[in-house]
Amino acid sequence: SAKVRAERISTARGQGLRFTSEHSDKTVTTEVVEAREHGGIEFRIKILNRSSAPITSIKFPVLIAPRQLGGASDDDVLLLPVLDGGIVENPLQEMPVQPDAHYTYPGPLSCQVVAYYDKTAGLYIAAHDSEGNPKRLGATRLADGSLDLSIYHLRPSIAEPELAVDYAVVLDTFTGDWYTAAGKYRDWSLRQKWSR
Repeated sequence: SAKVRAERISTARGQGLRFTSEHSDKTVTTEVVEAREHGGIEFRIKILNRSSAPITSIKFPVLIAPRQLGGASDDDVLLLPVLDGGIVENPLQEMPVQPDAHYTYPGPLSCQVVAYYDKTAGLYIAAHDSEGNPKRLGATRLADGSLDLSIYHLRPSIAEPELAVDYAVVLDTFTGDWYTAAGKYRDWSLRQKWSR
């Protein structure tokens, strides 16, 4: 069993919490901090690996969204930027239960953002990663109907003693449609050195 310690932190990015979980072969430290620059909250994770086994994927943050937003699913929409991008209207009805419907970036994904929303509000999750580290984003319909919107951060198949997701994974809410969510990601993108 793991020992977990929580502490309040103050960083240049804002106020937040740090959780440290001690396991027999690793120490996992996660941070959840208010995202002053772009709203919402930022997640980061660091793993000290004391084993000889490689950690090839870090599923973080684990985000399971409800099967539907509000009282009905017919106005729910999923923004899924596969290839040229697309939306899935009424994902509860249109997305079958699958073992995995996450896609690789760089690769089939055109950007590092997913959004799930209805006519009232939505959820924005994005990797604000200027370096384009490999990852998998998407949405997998689970057996109970909920949507797994977690991000998988991919690592090389070597035993690394220290691993970190040191770019911000941002979770925020918004009111609007996929244009609004894409606009949030565009605003971040335009501040990056590669977009100048």
